[in-house]
Amino acid sequence: RESDYAAVARNFAREGMNILRPRIDWRGAGPGYAEMEFPIIPWTMAAFYRMFGIHEEIGRAILWLVSLLTLLAFFALARRLLPTPAATAASLFFVLSPLAVRVSNSLQPEGLMLLLLLVSVHFFLRWLDRGARPDYWISLLATAGAIMVKAPAAHIGLVLAAFLIAKKGFRGLRRA
Repeated sequence: RESDYAAVARNFAREGMNILRPRIDWRGAGPGYAEMEFPIIPWTMAAFYRMFGIHEEIGRAILWLVSLLTLLAFFALARRLLPTPAATAASLFFVLSPLAVRVSNSLQPEGLMLLLLLVSVHFFLRWLDRGARPDYWISLLATAGAIMVKAPAAHIGLVLAAFLIAKKGFRGLRRA
């Protein structure tokens, strides 16, 4: 999978930056268009490839940055939901989680999906507390982005609905 991501990024850089037409290497005589999730990571890699040349380390650096932002988003969400000692412990467990470590440097969409899911939940909870429309829209955009990056992220709707019901009861589901 990581090889395909790197190939798609390289092909964006060499053959055109149309984000809706990702191309794989094992295409034979055809154009090689790939059916895949929204290729924002390979496209971003290709944009940097065009500036600095094709270096696979660029993709790892991008996903490393995404991983750091994920840690910050997790810390913020943990502080919102838990008392300080519990938030610190949860953050420590998250940082040391083998899955978080593995996702932090792999060329796959899971790291970005996790970041967007955490941002979505954080801003949804802020919207429930404060009622500010920007918080709602940030949550909505982060949710949509997570689903575009990796379709199984749609499960977040159940989590957001649970928070909504806990805060406003079932009447909260009736309002648009």
